[in-house]
Amino acid sequence: MTKLTGRLLKSLAALLGVFTLVVSLSFLLYVSPPGGNTSHADLIYVIGPPTRERLLTAEQLRESGVASHILVSVSPPGEEFSAERLQICHQRFATCAIPVPLKTRGEASLLVQYARTHEVKKAVILTFAPQVMRARFIFWKCYPGDFSVVAVDQRLRLRDWVDQSIYQTAGFLKAFVMPCPS
Repeated sequence: MTKLTGRLLKSLAALLGVFTLVVSLSFLLYVSPPGGNTSHADLIYVIGPPTRERLLTAEQLRESGVASHILVSVSPPGEEFSAERLQICHQRFATCAIPVPLKTRGEASLLVQYARTHEVKKAVILTFAPQVMRARFIFWKCYPGDFSVVAVDQRLRLRDWVDQSIYQTAGFLKAFVMPCPS
């Protein structure tokens, strides 16, 4: 075996090791994050986008007695996930609001504002698996109350998982440096 072949094999082994580490971490962070607690809370909060799966889960949790009210993060008027297009936004047990900015940190800020005026001490936050860990970090950083972030089942293709791994990792990096909105 020549020196060049030996270095090439070591480089390939190192790349394979890094790839394995990245895939393993991505699985733990984005595909199968630790479960959240859905015991009694003051509020169920659906963060964006408010997909059918998230809204159904929120209503099931409300009906099972987890909380009596649902807060839904919605898009501006005219967009797919705007309040005027979502039936839940016309129910007495739901409040639909547009976070500023229309990002997870804006959703954390919206919860802070809502909690102040509605005496929310604990919230169950619903999103999908790839966003759970980043949402936990942002809400931990920006929301002083007790909360649990829960993954809602949502079918994703392999390409979606890859895209989400990249997007959520970039979002984590951004969350470390961005302050919470006031």
